[in-house]
Amino acid sequence: MRTSAAYVCCLILACLVAPVSAAEWVRVETSNFIVFGQVGEKRTKEVAAEFERFREAIGQVLSTAAVASAVPTTVVVFENQRAFAPYSPTYNGKPVTVGGYFMWSESDNTIALTVEDRDNALRIIFHEYTHLITSNSSRVLPAWVNEGLAEFYSTFAVAPDGQGGVLGKAIPGHHVLLGRSALLPLEQLLTVDHSSALYNEGQRRSIFYAQSWAMVHMFMTGEPNRSKEFRQYLRLTAGGTPAVEAWRQAFGTIDAIQELKRFLRNPIIRGFRFTFDERIGPLTAHISKPKASDVDAVLASLQRDGAPQDVEPRLRRAVEMSPHSMLARSLLGVAKVRWDQRADAVPMLFEAAADTSDWLVQYHVAHGLTQIVRSTGERDEKVVATARAALEVVLAARPQLAHALALKAHLQNNLEGAASAARARALAPGREDYVFLEASLRAAAGEFAAARSLLSLLLTPRFPPDVRDNARRLMGQVVRREQALAAGRATTLEPPASSSSGASPAAAPEGTVAVFRRPNRGEQRIEGTLEKIDCAQNGMVTLVLRADGELKRFVAAAFSDIDFVSYRNELTGSINCGDRKPADVVYVTWVPITPLAPGVTGRPVAVEFPPAK
Repeated sequence: MRTSAAYVCCLILACLVAPVSAAEWVRVETSNFIVFGQVGEKRTKEVAAEFERFREAIGQVLSTAAVASAVPTTVVVFENQRAFAPYSPTYNGKPVTVGGYFMWSESDNTIALTVEDRDNALRIIFHEYTHLITSNSSRVLPAWVNEGLAEFYSTFAVAPDGQGGVLGKAIPGHHVLLGRSALLPLEQLLTVDHSSALYNEGQRRSIFYAQSWAMVHMFMTGEPNRSKEFRQYLRLTAGGTPAVEAWRQAFGTIDAIQELKRFLRNPIIRGFRFTFDERIGPLTAHISKPKASDVDAVLASLQRDGAPQDVEPRLRRAVEMSPHSMLARSLLGVAKVRWDQRADAVPMLFEAAADTSDWLVQYHVAHGLTQIVRSTGERDEKVVATARAALEVVLAARPQLAHALALKAHLQNNLEGAASAARARALAPGREDYVFLEASLRAAAGEFAAARSLLSLLLTPRFPPDVRDNARRLMGQVVRREQALAAGRATTLEPPASSSSGASPAAAPEGTVAVFRRPNRGEQRIEGTLEKIDCAQNGMVTLVLRADGELKRFVAAAFSDIDFVSYRNELTGSINCGDRKPADVVYVTWVPITPLAPGVTGRPVAVEFPPAK
């Protein structure tokens, strides 16, 4: 789970405060948010409308449908800093005064803010929500671009009539900081990632954010116009070209740091106005009065990352309040699953499942029970039936909620589950865990070619090393299962390791024979040694293969057009541009190109790495 407030924070484990009064609280539910507000109906509804307008407007600006969260997003709105203080973040053990923060996890998102400093809070929230939108689509943006874009969009404002807005307004704090600080060298900026000290340390981290914002702003709005080069740089990095090499190919000898200095000397950095293709209409919302116990449970969930002895008393108190809160029961049940207290969790979740009037309660019930099924491997009939019934309620209310579809996939048979996972993947293509889920289910159903094709998407350099390692590991399991079934033996698939685990691929058993991809009609296959992969500025990829004593070249429009399938679990490293040292023995499946280009044998469809002979 990532927690962000003023970009660096962890949740405070505050002393337990007295139970809240629900007298001033209201719940406003929109298509994409559940907002609990301490500020009365009118202001809570205004905050909900701001979030919905931002989400819809960014979708129009980015021309993408992937602007809805894959998981429920709960927003908690406090009246002032005093009310917010017990739930505000800390850094290095000290409280941090911020206007708001955003937490996200595999299963849910939570936003907390105070309207006392609403403009600053919304800038932080819009920054983080931009990350959420981009992560739904892709995880491949370089760190400086990812943070720079989020800062660029954080100043977003929708026009009162909903027909347009303003984007990219100046951030005075960034401008002042960069004016009095030395800029980061270009290569240092390009190579920062989320593990870099520069990304995580105090003032230097602020410079990284400020310079990233200024670079993105310059490329999107400055003169001379560099948007073409910027787009090319993003295509190259997405295709796996290392950051510095991608920059050289896209920008050539352009001195971006000198251009940035000139850009920053301009005393006014302007945003720009635009008009939407479709007017953003009025907010549609359901408004209700929450129970005091519901509010107390939601506030307790803001501290859910704490130790059980700090969090459980608050959730327990919400459960014991009258009138009873099924939301509190569902949240405590999920927490007990997380704390590995399943014997206590199951009765709590079964009790909460009785409240079918609130889809959010049912979502937490389904999540908790499905986690039990996943972690234990046991399919208790009542647990599975209750989770399935809960998901029916959720999907009736939120049919496009991707993670509900993924939970459903875990509880279905293999083919039905694969179809549900595919729908989840289409709604949130940036969630590689949905790719792993669908691949596992298809392999379990005997659809090995489809499983390998899905996993090959994750083997390219556009994904982090831990994702590629897990993909290789599962690919090996898929191949061994296919071999075992061909030989009349039984075997099972293990779930892929968490993407944060950095697991190494498992070793292949001795004496196995790979079952290779069968060429389709019109396809041919050739064996040789893959000596080099050339990557052009336009994203085209050329495989240089030595076969039958001569070099052959196979050209694809992009890495993503080639299925990379490995039968060598000991194979390490990534599939990058450049020389392959040592060269790998591979099978290349290809089709002829018409008209035939000079020096090109054909278009590659798949590259298979066979077991070592």
